[in-house]
Amino acid sequence: MRAKFPISCLFGIIFSLFGYSVCNAQHNNILTATLDDDSNAIAVQQEFIYENNSDVILNVLYFNDWAHAYSNKNTGLAKRFAEEFKRSLHLAKQNERGYTTILSAVDDNYRGLNWKRTTGDDIIRIELNTPLRPGESAKLFLTYSVKLPENKFTPYGYDNKNNYYLKDWYLTPAYFDGSWHLYSNKNLEDLYTGVTSTTVNFTYPRGLNLVSNFQVLGNSQFSNGQLAQLTATQQKNCELILTPEKKFMTHVTPEMTIITDIESAKYSEIARGISINRVTKFIKDNLGDYPHSQLLVSTIDYNKNPLYGINQLPSFIRPYEEQFQYEMKFLKTALINILEETLFLDPRKEQWLSDAIANYLMIAYVDEYYPDQKLLGKLSKIWGVRSFNLAKMDFNEQYPFLYMLTSRRNLDQPLLTSNDSLIKFNQKIANKYKAGLGLSYLASYVGKDKVDKGIKTFYKHYKLSQVKTLDFESILKRMTNKNIDWFFQDYVSTDRKIDFKIKKVEKTEDSLYVTLKNKKGTNVPISLFGLKNDSVVSKYWFSDIETIKRVVIPRHEEERLVLNYDQKIPEFNQRDNWKSLGGFLSGNKKLKFTFFRDSENPYYNQVFYVPILNFNIYDGWTPGLRLYNKTFLERPFVYDFAPAYSFREKSLVGSGRFSYRKYLSKTGLYVANYSLGGSTYHFQENSRYTKITPSLSFGWRPENLRSNKKEFLSFRYVNVLRNKADNLADFETPPDYSVLNARYTNHNPGIINYLSWFADAQHAKDFSKVAFELEYRQLFENNRQFNLRFFAGKFLRNKTTDYRNPNFFSFALDRPTDYLFDYGYLGRSEDSGLYSQQIIIAEGGFKSFMPEQFRFANDWMATVNTSVNLWRWIEVYGDMGYVKNKEVSGKFVYDSGVRLNLLTDYFELYFPVYSNNGWEVSQPNYGEKIRFIVTVSPKTLIGLFNRKWF
Repeated sequence: MRAKFPISCLFGIIFSLFGYSVCNAQHNNILTATLDDDSNAIAVQQEFIYENNSDVILNVLYFNDWAHAYSNKNTGLAKRFAEEFKRSLHLAKQNERGYTTILSAVDDNYRGLNWKRTTGDDIIRIELNTPLRPGESAKLFLTYSVKLPENKFTPYGYDNKNNYYLKDWYLTPAYFDGSWHLYSNKNLEDLYTGVTSTTVNFTYPRGLNLVSNFQVLGNSQFSNGQLAQLTATQQKNCELILTPEKKFMTHVTPEMTIITDIESAKYSEIARGISINRVTKFIKDNLGDYPHSQLLVSTIDYNKNPLYGINQLPSFIRPYEEQFQYEMKFLKTALINILEETLFLDPRKEQWLSDAIANYLMIAYVDEYYPDQKLLGKLSKIWGVRSFNLAKMDFNEQYPFLYMLTSRRNLDQPLLTSNDSLIKFNQKIANKYKAGLGLSYLASYVGKDKVDKGIKTFYKHYKLSQVKTLDFESILKRMTNKNIDWFFQDYVSTDRKIDFKIKKVEKTEDSLYVTLKNKKGTNVPISLFGLKNDSVVSKYWFSDIETIKRVVIPRHEEERLVLNYDQKIPEFNQRDNWKSLGGFLSGNKKLKFTFFRDSENPYYNQVFYVPILNFNIYDGWTPGLRLYNKTFLERPFVYDFAPAYSFREKSLVGSGRFSYRKYLSKTGLYVANYSLGGSTYHFQENSRYTKITPSLSFGWRPENLRSNKKEFLSFRYVNVLRNKADNLADFETPPDYSVLNARYTNHNPGIINYLSWFADAQHAKDFSKVAFELEYRQLFENNRQFNLRFFAGKFLRNKTTDYRNPNFFSFALDRPTDYLFDYGYLGRSEDSGLYSQQIIIAEGGFKSFMPEQFRFANDWMATVNTSVNLWRWIEVYGDMGYVKNKEVSGKFVYDSGVRLNLLTDYFELYFPVYSNNGWEVSQPNYGEKIRFIVTVSPKTLIGLFNRKWF
C-alpha cells in the first residue's frame, strides 16, 4: 500500500513547531466474523497488513486483545476492579467471562508465527519470521475465537435479552512511534491503536438489528442469518450494537448523519430532531466538519459518561426542562465520540485535551442557549430550596465546584497524569471538568474568539492524524500576543493550587490602590471585578503576581471589589476574595443559618443546622440540634456541636468538636490533624460520663493516589469524668481518670487482599500497657475468603488490681469495657439482655461469652480470630487464645461457630457452636448467646460509597 500525503498533514507541519505528527500509510485490516448466539462467541478470520511507518526495523509486532481482559482474575481489568472494590469479575464463573482463543497465526507465506501474551494478558506479542524494514509492509493471517463476556462487568458483551454491544472486540495493532505503547484494558475507553483502513464482513443471527459507527455498505439475509459489510477509513475500531428491537433512529442533518437511540419520554420525536439539528450545527460552527459518513450516539455511550449531578436523581424527579436535558445528554455524548473518532491522541497520557475541548464546548453551549440555567434546575424555585446558595448557582458553576471536591481533599492530580493513575472521581469527573474550565479560564483572559479560533484551527488541521498536545499548544500561542506559558506549565502540568486574596484597598478621589496577595505562589492571571448592587461595573486582569502586588485602577461607582467573580478560575478558597468599599462595618461578614448543608457563600459566615436523633438504653431517644460549619467542600477549620436532650434522664447530653486539618504535601507525610473534642452521655441510669480529648495525628500515603494504603500516627489525651446520683453505690474504680494514648496504624483495605495493623500504647496514673492488632483478609481465586485477626496485649505496669473492679482497665476477651468510651455500644454497661449481645471486634475478639474467671486479663493476652466462607456470606469462625492474669495460671481458650457476614464490619451475626463452655447449641437460652454487629452511623456507611470514588 502506497503512503498517502494529505493536505491536512502539510498544514500540520506548518502549524507545529514542536511535537510529532504522523502522516503515514494506514494499516489495512479485513475481518470475516460470525456471531454464534448460542455460545455468545465470534469466530474471526483476520487478514492484516501492517505498514512500518517508522524508521526502525521491526522484528516483533504487538496487538491489543482487549476482549481477553475478562478472561481471569489477574488481568489489568480485574486488578483495576479490585482497586475500586468491585468483586464481580473476581467472583465470575467461567461461562460469564470473555476471552480470546488464538487458533492460528501465519504470515503471507503461510509460515507459522510465534506469539505469546504479555502485559496484562490482553496484549499479544507476535514474532515476525522476517524483519520488517521501514516503509515495508507485512501481511498476517490470524484465526481466533472471541468469547463475549456478560455485560455485568462493563457495558460490553451480551445480556439476557439477546442484546450485544461490541467494542474493542478484535485484534488491533498497538501504536508504535519509536517505542511501543502497550496499554491494557482497564475500562477507561482508551484503546491506543494505529490508524487503520478496515473492512468487516459480519454474520449474525436473524432477528437482530445492527448499527455501527462504521459505514454499512450492505446487509443481506439468508436462511439462518444475516451478513453485513462494514467499512471505515482512518477509524480506530468497529463498534457494533445488535438488538432484537429497532431502537435507533437516523437523523440526516445539514452537518452530519446521526444514528442515535437517546430518547426522552416526555420529549417528542419531532422536538428531538430539532434539538439534534441545533446541536450538530453548534458542533460544526465551534469545532468543524465531522469527516466520517455517520456518527453513532448511543445510550450506552451516554451511560459511560453521564451528566453527573442532580439529573441522576430518580426518573420521577425531573429538575430540568426536557429540551435542556436532552440536548445536554446528546451534546456530551456526541462530542466525546467525535473527538475519540477523529483526534488520534495518546488516549491514556493525553486524554486531558479531548476532555478540555468537549467540556469547554459544553460550557459554551450553555452560555449561548441557556445562560440563565441554574444548577438545581426547577428545584431552585421550590420554597425551602431556593434560599440555599446551591440553588443560586448557575449550571456552569458545577465545573469549579466538582473539581474542588477533590482539590480541597488534597486528591487533585495534574491533567497530564496518566489516565490509569487517576483516582476514579478525577478520571470520571474532576479532571475532565478542570480541563474544560481551564480553556474557559484561558478564553476569559486572552479573548474567547482567540481560543475558539484556536480550537477550530487545531481540529481542522489535525483531525484523522496522529497528534500531540504540543501541537495544540503551538496553535494557541499563535492566536494571542499574551504570554500563556502559565496555562501549560502550571495549570495543565501540575496540581498547584490557585488562591488569591484582596489584602488591602486604599481609596483616593479618582483611584483605587488594591494590594493583591498570591497565597499559593502559582503565578497565573487573576481577574478583578468592581460591583455595584451586584452588577459588574468594571473588570480587570492582572498577571505576574508571585507574592504580593499593588495595582491601581480607576474609581467608578464600585461598592465592592471581588476576585474571580464569574467563577472562570478554579480557585482554592474564595472566602477572602472580596472587599467592601463602604467602610469597616459594611465589610463584616454576616452570620447566616442554613438548614442541612450548602455550598460555600464567601459573603457570609455560614452555620448549618439539622435535627438529630440518637439512642442508647440509658439516655433513651435523644433529639437534638447539630450546629456545624462544614460545607459540601472540605475546609481546614471545622466545628461541629450536637447538643441533645435525654428524655429518660431529663437532662442535656451531646458532643462537640473543633478540628483543624493541614495538608502538608501530596504524598509521604501529607496531612496533620489537630482537634479538641468532648462528649457527655449516660453510661448507667443516673450515671453520667464526660469525655474531653485533645488530639494530634499525622498521615502518610504513597505516591500512587489510587492505592488504598495509608499510615497514621496519632496522639491523644483522654480525660474521663464520671458521676453518679447520691443514692447509687460508689464507683468501683476512680471516677475520674486520664489516659495518654499513642497509636501507629498501617491500613491497606483491598477487596482481594486486606491488611491492617496497629501498635498501641497507653499510659495512665495506675497502669501502662501496649497492644498489637493485625487483621488480614484474602479472597482466593476459588472465591473462598479467609479472614485472620491477631491481637496481643501486655501490661507494663498495673496497679488497678487493687480496685474493687480490677477488670475495668484489663484486656477483655469477649466484650471490652471501653473505658475510653470509643465504641458505639447501645448498652455499654449491660451484663444481660439483647444489648449485652452486641459485639465489637476489639481486643480478644471472642464471640462466645466465656466464664468470668478468664474473660479478662490484667497481665497479658494473645488471641487469634479466624473465619472462612462456606457459601457467599455464610462463614464458619474459630477463635483461640491465651489469657494470663497476675498470680494465676494462664488459660487456653477457644470458641467456634457460624458467622453471617451480611456486610463486613457493618452488619454481622454470630451463632456460637462449640467453645470452652461445651456444645453451646444444645444449652438452654441459646438465643442469649447469639452476638451481633450493627453500625448505624451515617458517616461510617457513607464510607462504603467514598472508598469506590476517592
